Amino acid sequence: MEASVFTLHNETMMKPSTREKIANIVPFGLRMQPDLKQKVQSAADANGRSLNAEIVHRLETSLRDDAEDRSKLAKSRILAARLSGEPDPLQMQLDALDERVAALEANQE
Repeated sequence: MEASVFTLHNETMMKPSTREKIANIVPFGLRMQPDLKQKVQSAADANGRSLNAEIVHRLETSLRDDAEDRSKLAKSRILAARLSGEPDPLQMQLDALDERVAALEANQE
């Protein structure tokens, strides 16, 4: 458990900072099929998390993985373009920006 959780008179208490953080979490009702809920609950039990914590963890992991996949896909497309001999669109944009900056700098002199 977190260091901010303690027991007082057999009652689990949270320090104010944790209580405030939890109070700022927006409640979200979720409907799911009973069999799916049981699967998620089993996973939560196996991972030592509450049902809510398991759902949040899996959503965060899924979104992070999606971002990583998009990044890998973009890198793969750039590599494929380089290997095929096609010009890299990003490099072309950078070159065009470099030319514009050089032209602006030349006009200021």
